Amino acid sequence: MPFLEKDFNNLIKLIREKKNLEFEKKIKKFLNENKNSFILMNILGFYYKTNSRILDAENTFKKSIKIKENSDAYNNIGLIKAEKKEIDEAIFFFKKAININNKNPSYLNNLGNALAELKLLDEAKEKFNDAISLDKNFFQSYNNLGLIYKDQNNYDEAINFFKKAIQLNPNFADAYLNLGITNFKIGEINQALVNVIKSTKINKNFANAYINLGNILKDQGLSSQARNSYKKAIDINPKLSEAYNNIGTIFSSENNFDKAYENYKKAIDLKPNYYEAFNNLGNLFAKKKNYLEAINYYDKALKINNEYASAKIAILYNKLQICDFSVLKDFKEKYRFIGIKNDEINPFYTLAMEDNPRNQYHRSKNFSRKRLEKFANKIKFPKVSKNRRIKIGFYSSDFYEHATMYLISGLFREYNKEKFEFYTFNYSKHKPSERIKQILSNTNEKNILNLPDIDVVKLSRELNIDIAIDLKGYTLDSRTKLFSYRLAPIQVNYLGYPGTIGASFIDYLIADKIVIPQKYKKYYSEKILYMPNCYQPNDDMRVISKSEIKRKDQGLPNNAFVFCSFNNVNKISTNELTIWSNILNQVEGSVIWLMKPNNIAENNILNFFKDKNIKKDRIIFADNIIQEKHLERIKLADLFLDTFNYNAHTTCSDALWAGLPLVTKIGDQFASRVAASLLNSLEMNELVTNNLDNYEKLIIKLAKNNTELEKIKKKLRKNLISKPLFDTKKYVYDFENLMSNVYNEVNI
Repeated sequence: MPFLEKDFNNLIKLIREKKNLEFEKKIKKFLNENKNSFILMNILGFYYKTNSRILDAENTFKKSIKIKENSDAYNNIGLIKAEKKEIDEAIFFFKKAININNKNPSYLNNLGNALAELKLLDEAKEKFNDAISLDKNFFQSYNNLGLIYKDQNNYDEAINFFKKAIQLNPNFADAYLNLGITNFKIGEINQALVNVIKSTKINKNFANAYINLGNILKDQGLSSQARNSYKKAIDINPKLSEAYNNIGTIFSSENNFDKAYENYKKAIDLKPNYYEAFNNLGNLFAKKKNYLEAINYYDKALKINNEYASAKIAILYNKLQICDFSVLKDFKEKYRFIGIKNDEINPFYTLAMEDNPRNQYHRSKNFSRKRLEKFANKIKFPKVSKNRRIKIGFYSSDFYEHATMYLISGLFREYNKEKFEFYTFNYSKHKPSERIKQILSNTNEKNILNLPDIDVVKLSRELNIDIAIDLKGYTLDSRTKLFSYRLAPIQVNYLGYPGTIGASFIDYLIADKIVIPQKYKKYYSEKILYMPNCYQPNDDMRVISKSEIKRKDQGLPNNAFVFCSFNNVNKISTNELTIWSNILNQVEGSVIWLMKPNNIAENNILNFFKDKNIKKDRIIFADNIIQEKHLERIKLADLFLDTFNYNAHTTCSDALWAGLPLVTKIGDQFASRVAASLLNSLEMNELVTNNLDNYEKLIIKLAKNNTELEKIKKKLRKNLISKPLFDTKKYVYDFENLMSNVYNEVNI
């Protein structure tokens, strides 16, 4: 009995309706009657392929070719090879199909996809265009051309091709998704949401679309909605490792460590080479301050992808936290240019690793370009308002018992409320103390912790904020991306991050002529607003406890010369420790007093000093205590020793406010010049050195000459009152003048 066209159509219909038993019964009947029908063999192969019986499908298509060389069988084998990522073989079979029938646009389109997989993009484009030449309505090739242009960052061209594909097929879910992804890449958030949601409405089982919808929602801070979207993707396809990884990231951001860990592990179980998930597990353990476990997971990520910059820098940064003194050597020899040209890294991580404003500038530019600039200028630029008072918004997660609050509290208290309105936009997860609440009550407080980015922008503009100030920059838990949308017509980088943001949307950086001298201005993307004295604010009403604390209460020997350095442990390297060892060896009976770090760091510090013949009892560690008592106990020390690449900042002003002299070595980048700026503002420049040798010599000189040291201390006590560093009212006056001048310039 001959096999007719209606029989062909009926069999294909049964396959698509998944009526397998009925199909198998009929195909066997037809094959018995038409044993040499390559068409029937192709239909059977298509059936196997549709039911994921890939080996059976491939063998059946090969049988079809033995009966008669035909383009459909070659094309289908090519599709199977492509699915198995055997791309070279796929190309071979697609070309065989085209040699038999060069008028089928699908074959050319499939060959284009395989070539694109090998990054042979020009050849792939040629095949897609050939397919369109055969059929001007072949929407799949328009979509695929769009994908190539998207990968080449030619987003305008990509969008044109996706729109053409949609015009030809208004129900083409893939094109809507690709258009939405491209919208998102260039910061067109609303349009991205519209197009990705459209793709899910066309194809309710489009798992990849739900993942991308979740990505957009997560990026906008809509964590709950994003999580639901990822779960929808998992309901459709329980083996989607990316969805589990992204859910893990949401739980991590909420500090739900158990749930985050569970989802990251599930992602890795499904995809054992998922290096991003291993990296995220590292981030999770770093947040828990389990640095060794964090390093272990970062290392696993690098073993899978040894070019993964995020894991490289994270390993170094976490090693700093445990005083693994191999870091600076590894950085100098292997990673000096990390984050500068290729993959971006958070430039904050390298501040303590090198003193190089040029490199920091390029890292910041690279990070901003790849993470933030896509959002810039996508929302209509706000106009300067005609407010009766200038409205300044301060955006931070540090409005609690934090160093930033200790510094800025006087500014919040003393500003001129007739001329200015201060707003604090708080996204901290920490509850403020009663003292901090009192300070913040001088401002208009806005809690934006759970507000998505677009809503924060909307709120800022509804309030007519004139000057938006980022108090975080690239420090941990920042939301600098908010500024890429333009919160206000004037945007300023201030206080929290000692360096450039490297972004087009940050207009100004508040500094002074010590932290950014003229010769280094070229390494800062912002216009520099110079304060006449030190850039750093200080509060002259900060309370110092008077509990009559004694050395013995802190484990300090009564008669020893006490050096101290209360910097974070990640700022301390072998450079500092080597000099401090020399000093301890030359100043008989002296001790050094450090902030107590984690146990691993403490042991590494003790072992370093031991190797330099410094006994363990000469190294004393201070526990964390409340700020007022910490300021009091600082007085128990004799001299503060600064760190180099990343100076003492708030800890420097703490020491000076308590009357303790500090010796620093001035460097090149902002972070390495702050202590010099503070000392300059007190006219204590004799404590600023310009190289390691002079730093060491000055410290030893002061430690061995009590008269000279007492003279320095007396001068410091006098200058605390008479010089500008701790004159809060003067600082506020200068700050207000700076803000007024900027506002007036824009208003002209």
